[in-house]
Amino acid sequence: MRCGGARAPRGETRVVHLGVDESWRGASALERPHARPYVVYVGNVKPHKNLGVLVRAFASLADAIPHDLVIIGRREGLRTADQTVEREAEALGDRVWFTGEVAFERLQAFVAHASALVTTSLYEGFGFPPLEAMAAGCPAVVSRIPTHLEMCGDAAEYCDPSDPADVGLVLTRVLNDSQIRETLRTRGAQRVAELTWSRCAEKTLEVVELARRP
Repeated sequence: MRCGGARAPRGETRVVHLGVDESWRGASALERPHARPYVVYVGNVKPHKNLGVLVRAFASLADAIPHDLVIIGRREGLRTADQTVEREAEALGDRVWFTGEVAFERLQAFVAHASALVTTSLYEGFGFPPLEAMAAGCPAVVSRIPTHLEMCGDAAEYCDPSDPADVGLVLTRVLNDSQIRETLRTRGAQRVAELTWSRCAEKTLEVVELARRP
């Protein structure tokens, strides 16, 4: 049987999850990179990352919390860069920091020492940053989209990426409740314990070996 000029796939589809680098688990030992308390976003500054909603949510609660918002990721040289988010952040002055790209170890330090990692993406592929945050012991607040629901399970707090008020409400709850943060750390560590590169390799090999069988 052929489909669209190519052979139709045989057998069932198998999902093999990627792994989280082991070095994230020791990232809390790195030197703190930002003096004030902060929440962190990690990813390129692109439209589907929905950073305008995150900045507006942060603006709505900035007077009630001591935290800064640190945005880590490329802003230039992108085919579809978000050209508006920096203008939206200007009104918040030095409460919002755009670092651009940073070295890997510095990225790990930023994540490990953050009060929370926040992402309001409209869609994602695998969604590494929340899982890396979990490995580093950082609570994650993520958009309620299929990728995050599948990969983060009950180890993250979820927000509506279309609603800055909901993002602000969820983030405030996490920042103000130490028990929620501790629960997220515990669940996050359990979640990423299953997501290792060795497990990914084993599962991939199983699929390859299965495909070789007549």
